Amino acid sequence: TSTGGNEWISIYGKNFFPGTSVKIGSESCQKTVIINPTEIRCLLPYLPPNTYDVVLESPFATGDSLKSAFTYSGAYLVILPPQSVPQNTSATVTIQAQDAKGALDPSFNGTVTLNVTGSALINASSNSETLTLTNGVATASVSSPAQETVQLSLSNNSDMDISSTESLTFLFQNLSSTYFDGVDDYADAGNAQTLLGGASLTQMTLSFWVKASTTANYDGLFGAVTDLTNWTDLFGAYWTGTSAITIALSSSAGVASITTPGLQDFRWHHIAVTFDGSLSSNQLKLYLDGLLETEVTTVNVSSVFPPNANFEVGRILGPSGTPHLYNFNGYLDELAIWNKALSAEEILSIYNFETSTDLTLLAVITP
Repeated sequence: TSTGGNEWISIYGKNFFPGTSVKIGSESCQKTVIINPTEIRCLLPYLPPNTYDVVLESPFATGDSLKSAFTYSGAYLVILPPQSVPQNTSATVTIQAQDAKGALDPSFNGTVTLNVTGSALINASSNSETLTLTNGVATASVSSPAQETVQLSLSNNSDMDISSTESLTFLFQNLSSTYFDGVDDYADAGNAQTLLGGASLTQMTLSFWVKASTTANYDGLFGAVTDLTNWTDLFGAYWTGTSAITIALSSSAGVASITTPGLQDFRWHHIAVTFDGSLSSNQLKLYLDGLLETEVTTVNVSSVFPPNANFEVGRILGPSGTPHLYNFNGYLDELAIWNKALSAEEILSIYNFETSTDLTLLAVITP
């Protein structure tokens, strides 16, 4: 049995000689491989749900067939993943019938049971709910009062000709985030040097959660700067182009910077950057969603210098001191700075909401 094709099957018999081919019904297999004289493999063609003859043809014989030997059952169910969501809110989960090519199959209707673990509820009712698929699609709201990882699974799909089900795990995040409108929203955290305990840092870690609503080149997430023309002493983070975030740290050798990969998926991401001036290479490290993403060697940089300017969240001042020029549109949360280069294990712990209380924290900036 196949859901719709593009799967390998084995056929056993005898006298499978070079040149032997296989058809499912009237359609030839996409590929045919003769393993030995008693086994031949076929990459199934795409076919609609039905029962088909398996037909073997060779240079020495034609039309040998196994009557009604193979069944295409049709679509299968998938759970389309929601993005991570804040605590006490709901995520919309979609169950979809798909064909073998991964496209929606609207011909499938019927019922299926959605189950969820932990303290989460489906449609604010229970941890198990029967849903009806219409044109191959059903949706449900899943909510949790706790910060937890939950697993969704499907069962009891006997009303539908579905050959497989699946499960999905995702995280409810405890994010009391702040929204910035991209126009005039920002927060002033005071002088950067006062905030960070001095004008020089030989080690530091900067950590924050971000979810963009829109992105534009140079839109500032947060930072401090006195050179409003060229940003030569910028200490902060901003969008590079429309899909990546650059973290810039002013130093005696100019601005040391490191950039994320493309993030234009408008989902929550955790970003952490560590600096360790005592290292001979890879002084800057960037972690994305708990894992090391990239490293940068900063030449002749043993410390970074917060400028003598106010640290603002939600914008970075632009040329000639024009306010609101580079404002961020989206959500920020848990912006924190440490005066040490945290380890990979500590970064992962922060990402998993298990921040150690013995970390020396310079600042937690809450807009």
